[in-house]
Amino acid sequence: MKRTIYVTCSLILLAAQARSQFKIDGQIRPRTELYNGNNNGKTTGDNTPGLATQQRSRLTFTYIGSVDSEGVKIVNSPQVVSFWVHKHQA
Repeated sequence: MKRTIYVTCSLILLAAQARSQFKIDGQIRPRTELYNGNNNGKTTGDNTPGLATQQRSRLTFTYIGSVDSEGVKIVNSPQVVSFWVHKHQA
């Protein structure tokens, strides 16, 4: 138990001297559209109404640190885009 306390205190002191930050942000942006089946004058023959949902999910990892007198900023932001189409069955 004492070893765990010593290691934890050492890590806290090292992090305080490093003056760095690590931040995680997230976004979820859904968008739903209702189509009336008009097809904007296109002659596809399919005039059934439909519902479509698009969702964009993004995580942003940001590391800000200082090395000597120089600042370092590293940002990684992967995202996933999902698209669902719900057609009305007549």
